[in-house]
Amino acid sequence: MNGLRYELFIRGAFGSDVERAGDPAQLAESGLFDIASEISKVKAATVYAMVIYKNTSPTNVRERMGEVIDEVMQATDSQQIDTIIREFNSLSENG
Repeated sequence: MNGLRYELFIRGAFGSDVERAGDPAQLAESGLFDIASEISKVKAATVYAMVIYKNTSPTNVRERMGEVIDEVMQATDSQQIDTIIREFNSLSENG
C-alpha cells in the first residue's frame, strides 16, 4: 500500500488543517503502525473517510461510492485497499 496516499486520503476527509496523526483516531500516520498487519484499523479509517467524502459528493457518484465502501470491507490486504482508494479518488475527481 502506498502509505502517503493512505495518509493524505484519511487526513483530507477531516479537512486541510489535519496534520499527520491529527485525525480523531490518529490513524492518518502510516508510520505509527504497520499498515499490512493492522488491516482492521486501515479498513475502519478508510471506510469512515469514504463516508465523509461520499456525503459531500455529487449525487451522480454516490451509489458507486457506496459500492466501493463495501469493497473495502471485503478487502483482504492493504494492496486491495490501495487500489480501492485510487478508484474512489477517481470517482471524487470525476463526479
